[in-house]
Amino acid sequence: MQDVKINSSNDSQQRNFQYLAGKATCLTQNKEFKDYLMKWSMKGRIFCQCFSFDCQFKVHSAQEFIEDFFKDNVIVSNLQTVSDNTGEPVALCEKASSVSLEPVPCTHTTMDLFGRLADEVIRDDGQIKRCFDEWIDEVQISDNLRQMLLNEDSEAYLLYDEPERNEFLFRLLLHFAIGGRLCQFEDSIHPYLDIVKALYKDLITVQKDPETRKLQVISHVYKVVAKDDKPFYPQLQQHLHFRLPVDPLKRLAVLTI
Repeated sequence: MQDVKINSSNDSQQRNFQYLAGKATCLTQNKEFKDYLMKWSMKGRIFCQCFSFDCQFKVHSAQEFIEDFFKDNVIVSNLQTVSDNTGEPVALCEKASSVSLEPVPCTHTTMDLFGRLADEVIRDDGQIKRCFDEWIDEVQISDNLRQMLLNEDSEAYLLYDEPERNEFLFRLLLHFAIGGRLCQFEDSIHPYLDIVKALYKDLITVQKDPETRKLQVISHVYKVVAKDDKPFYPQLQQHLHFRLPVDPLKRLAVLTI
């Protein structure tokens, strides 16, 4: 990704944004999920902020849209980042001088992507298969799920190719399964899949294709780095990134860290 300095927008559209402070997700509404986040050392390190916009979203103008997003006064006054010291959300109150973005593939409408975890990674009852401990990128690898996610030399890693690993749905599983620095890992795959499914449903909009009658994703997801002198959302760990799903139908953008 290349940084693009924020000057005047090339798109003549006037964009106005509104912060939807009361818009909740499963991460704040579901008590069981909140307990999981605490157990996985992710409380405060993953959160969503929802904003609405009053213009038509056009994919070819995504750069201009996101530039306007990060220099809008409503956005700037409500943006939060993660504190380097405490790991808790704190007010940002800064405008971005540059923004770089990268489209994130988001095509799945079901959880079928994870069906192939059977046998190699999990048992019939959903229990995750254990392995000898090792460390990769400061993450303890003690089971086949983390082998599949991080160990490029393992057989489990071969279950998914790079395009599949780049999918937003897969990145959510990676995010939760690796967790924070003091993560207590689960013995079963079900808690991870439950929270991934619920959050994916909160963030992504699907609709039925009028010709094929099949569901398709209409949201667009972007990996974004916005910064002034330093990144607004520093990557606390290699697998953590800031993403912005944009729903052109409902006209919603959700900052997801």
